[in-house]
Amino acid sequence: MCSIACWPPPEAVRSWAADGAAIYVCGSLQGMAGEVHAALATILDAETLERLTDEGRYRRDVY
Repeated sequence: MCSIACWPPPEAVRSWAADGAAIYVCGSLQGMAGEVHAALATILDAETLERLTDEGRYRRDVY
């Protein structure tokens, strides 16, 4: 499980996404990958995650 201590400030994540960053998540869907997705949905909102996915900038390799 990913603790909040491993995350940069939400403002930084939003700024990186706005500046064109790509986000790649890999790992167990039952573990960290699900938690990372939930945190990103909170930080960026679902609409932004959908847009990043459509643009190929949010990719997940989860199992």
